[in-house]
Amino acid sequence: MQTVQSFISKNPYDASSATPGSPGGASSSQLSGLAKAGSVVSSLSKFAMSLQQAASLDQQSRGEAMASRQEYISAQETANAIDAKYGDVASAQTSAAAASGIDVASGSVRQARDLARQNADSAITSARRTADINGNLRRARAIALKQQAGASRILGVVNLAADVASSFATGGVGG
Repeated sequence: MQTVQSFISKNPYDASSATPGSPGGASSSQLSGLAKAGSVVSSLSKFAMSLQQAASLDQQSRGEAMASRQEYISAQETANAIDAKYGDVASAQTSAAAASGIDVASGSVRQARDLARQNADSAITSARRTADINGNLRRARAIALKQQAGASRILGVVNLAADVASSFATGGVGG
């Protein structure tokens, strides 16, 4: 039993029983090296996170730019639908007037058709202005996101450079 206890007390893997420089324990230079390695990994991890954030912001920026274009496409589709509706209304008014025996070139029929055209033009203008406003807002957001992505990349590089500089100043990366 005494042999087992003496073996346990001299366990080469027990750092508490080791003397500095002995094979059983980690020396201060080894611990310092491990700390430096951990700091390097931490610094690189922070840098990778800043690059990932920049990539995410770039993706959001592209999404906003696409949504901006979609605003104009939607406005054009709305304008086409309004024009088609106007054509249906004008045809219906002309047919109703002709069926009633009213001259389709008369003032009242022309006035009704002109009023329908004005209403259609007003709705189309409103749809296009709304698309312009929304498209411009989305483009502005896309630009802002692109700038944020660039700033994130720059900040990542600056932080990594600061960690490297601090490693030379203090003897360990990430100080």
